[in-house]
Amino acid sequence: WPIGSLTPQASLERDDLQLLLFKTQRRFRYLQYSLRSALNLPRATPEIELLHARELLCSATSSSSEKIYAQADGEPLGTLPVRISMAAEKVTLLFPTASKPKRQ
Repeated sequence: WPIGSLTPQASLERDDLQLLLFKTQRRFRYLQYSLRSALNLPRATPEIELLHARELLCSATSSSSEKIYAQADGEPLGTLPVRISMAAEKVTLLFPTASKPKRQ
């Protein structure tokens, strides 16, 4: 069966981002949401929220010297503060029809 997406309305065709906010430190909630997504079940999970935004600015709220790491779409971005936004222009990639990827 098809595996569900963690952010079902996220798309490169949209002009915004879909944010998945985990407002808990309880690991069970992460697992619960991931399993529901994989099984295409309703994702209504306490302390987890899906939002749409054009831009996101994340910064630490405390004066702690502890590093807080950020990622977007599974890719590490570095430490806070970070700013994430959707590009205004899209890139179109063209490939010749005879072109096939080489397998190694």
